[in-house]
Amino acid sequence: MSTKARIENGVVVEVLTADPFPPFHPSLHWVDCDLTVRAGWLFDGANFKIDPLALSAGQTSKKQQIDDWRDAACVSNVSVTLGGAAHQFQADQRSQALISGAIVGAVAGISAPPSIWRSVDNINVPITIADLKAIGLAMVDQTNVAYEHSWALKAAVDAAATQADLDAIVW
Repeated sequence: MSTKARIENGVVVEVLTADPFPPFHPSLHWVDCDLTVRAGWLFDGANFKIDPLALSAGQTSKKQQIDDWRDAACVSNVSVTLGGAAHQFQADQRSQALISGAIVGAVAGISAPPSIWRSVDNINVPITIADLKAIGLAMVDQTNVAYEHSWALKAAVDAAATQADLDAIVW
């Protein structure tokens, strides 16, 4: 297999891997490269390097992707063991607000705590105020873990020197 980059005005415009490498018109300038080289990189006649503006745009895009991953993780279902049995509960924003409201109302004496809470699989689970707090705490913990993980990934984004480094960053 041969991997080559087509260069125009010092910029990689495409990368092709083939065996055998096909013949192209002599006016096209192809240079041997490794698999990490991407279109948009700069070529100075001897070395490839990522365009700093392209890297910056890639970092911005990756950070937005990390925010999206984090937001999805914050609202994924939580598993809580109540009465010796594990149950899955929704943790979307509405569910978080309902749990918070039920806890605040019960603790403040404004309303009685609900006696059941419906699990993801539509089972009415008998609960106490302590159980409600456990569900709420699981949601809070899940959110904290998601944010901490996103901060670590964003630090890796800031340290990335190439697009391949950015591509390697996954949730």
